[in-house]
Amino acid sequence: MSSNEVSFKTKTDLESAIGHLEKVVACLKAGQVRIGSGEQAISIKTENVTKLQIEAGKKPGKQSLSIKLTWRADAVVENGEDLTISSDEGD
Repeated sequence: MSSNEVSFKTKTDLESAIGHLEKVVACLKAGQVRIGSGEQAISIKTENVTKLQIEAGKKPGKQSLSIKLTWRADAVVENGEDLTISSDEGD
């Protein structure tokens, strides 16, 4: 891994995972995110236009949710498909 990247993986309780995500959201709102793990750390400044990618999967015995945000200084807003997020089980 290069010195411009930090990677972090752990198995933790849901409440702790939510706490980490809430900190990320607060930092995104502030315009700068600093992530550190061990001796690795990186600070990144957000841009106004952000590419959002959400993937959810379900297999027997395993479920997953991945959220990825990327941005570039020269990006422009694109109108994409509508996204629905809720706690209802639905179809």
